[in-house]
Amino acid sequence: MPHAGFSYFNFFYYYPTSTLKDRDGNKANTNFDLDLVADINLFAYTPKKKFLGATYTASIAVPVMNAAITLPRVGADSSTGASFGDVYIEPISLGWTVAKGKGKIRAAYGFMPPSGARRVTSDYLGHQLSFGGTYHPDKHGLWQISAHSVWELHHTKRHEDVKVGNNVTFEYGVGKTFVKNKGAQIYQFESSATPSFN
Repeated sequence: MPHAGFSYFNFFYYYPTSTLKDRDGNKANTNFDLDLVADINLFAYTPKKKFLGATYTASIAVPVMNAAITLPRVGADSSTGASFGDVYIEPISLGWTVAKGKGKIRAAYGFMPPSGARRVTSDYLGHQLSFGGTYHPDKHGLWQISAHSVWELHHTKRHEDVKVGNNVTFEYGVGKTFVKNKGAQIYQFESSATPSFN
């Protein structure tokens, strides 16, 4: 959870791939190239007062994206140009500290309204419910055991008679933080997995 007040975070992604898979998950035998660039701007506000004993945060994520696709077999060779992606609005995020600092629990609700930029967005209203937690089994909190789930509920697309199936994602991991030179250097290592069901 962010600290009290306004916060800004920026995440930059570059995802190049030349692998295209069919509906069965098998690699398609065709030339394909995709370059996806996304710059995600996250704005959050956390008041000082607690709500139901939890730290409360409201946030909005605004991605700016550009996707270049080459698929000669169907004559596709284009770039979307920079445009807004799926804007994610999370009006409710609650975080509790439990067991005298040994763990934290987080629950949140958010949604993605259709933005109109059909080539780089989902073009449907989607809801997300998330729940997760972290537990520190050691005295100093350097070990972390975490689990998190996201439940996605989707509406029909606005410009097509298509409804994307609902989706559930589980994430879990174990990590260790190493503190060197009296806190001047901090290293964190984590092993995690993310199974998804739809």
